[in-house]
Amino acid sequence: MRFSVPLVSACIAALQYSSIASASDSKTCYNYEIPVEVTAPYFKFIYDHWRNNNQLTDFLVGVIARNAPTALAPFLFAAPVNKTSRYTISATFCSPKADYAPKLDTVLLATHGIGFDGTYWNSAFDPAQYNFVDYAVAKGYSVFFYDRLGTGKSTKPSGYDTQPLTQLAILKELTLLVRSGKYTGKLGAPKKIVHVGHSFGSVLSNALIGRNPGISDGAVLTGYGVNQTNMDQASTITGFAARIAKTVNPSKFGKLDTGFIATADIYAFQQLFFKSPFQLRALDYAYSIAAANSVPELLLLPTLATPATKVTIPVQVKNFILQFQKYKKRNERIANIR
Repeated sequence: MRFSVPLVSACIAALQYSSIASASDSKTCYNYEIPVEVTAPYFKFIYDHWRNNNQLTDFLVGVIARNAPTALAPFLFAAPVNKTSRYTISATFCSPKADYAPKLDTVLLATHGIGFDGTYWNSAFDPAQYNFVDYAVAKGYSVFFYDRLGTGKSTKPSGYDTQPLTQLAILKELTLLVRSGKYTGKLGAPKKIVHVGHSFGSVLSNALIGRNPGISDGAVLTGYGVNQTNMDQASTITGFAARIAKTVNPSKFGKLDTGFIATADIYAFQQLFFKSPFQLRALDYAYSIAAANSVPELLLLPTLATPATKVTIPVQVKNFILQFQKYKKRNERIANIR
């Protein structure tokens, strides 16, 4: 993907952390609540805020219409202005317990995708197969992962104000803090930082590295493709089968305003993130940790486009391509899904 550089200034207050028990005896983890102050281009959402799902649906129908670029776009956002905001970002740092590990001082800085918070990096479901933190620590690496703005335990501003360039500014500030040795437990300043992203987290990581050569020592971008021909906002928004988040799950999302959306139900969630064959328990777990996301994050994805032409660090890109195949027992396989 692509885009331009936000101006970032960050000021860090006192740090809070607590050592937490690990699911694995081989790692030590610390939880942090990190105060950040960032400055980034801000687009004021000037379209009328919807009050119910009927109004949201009407809006989304307009967004995906063929004439949306001319009929709707001028009425969505005001021209950007630089905005400075203070937030608290919830993060976790895990490293091998052993005093010496071959790659202990290489920190994998992981940024999650839309529809989730940082929980899935440290999955409680079948950790032997799905826990990224355990796997990385077993290989000797340290891992820093966090809840993006608006998700998990991080600050939740208005959904209409939660935007990609702000997320990018926060990622840059967190990277600089980790690089300086803050929020890294007993490790101190690492020798290397490798940015690991999934989906939207990969878009953010790519934009960060493309706009700030030298900020990273390597990158792993998953669920991501440079060619975005089939990844326009219309298809993404349609795939969500979106509802106002607090109407989907009042106990979980009740404090969020109407700018946050979630998939209508577990089946819409499956359509977005799963392809059979898969374990139903995996789907149930993933849905249980799902997070809401803001509409402007989807509409303003193009503001992150950044051709990383000056980057010379090692980068691995792993896109997940769905291939249509013929299955002899296709009907039986589908019947076993749910």
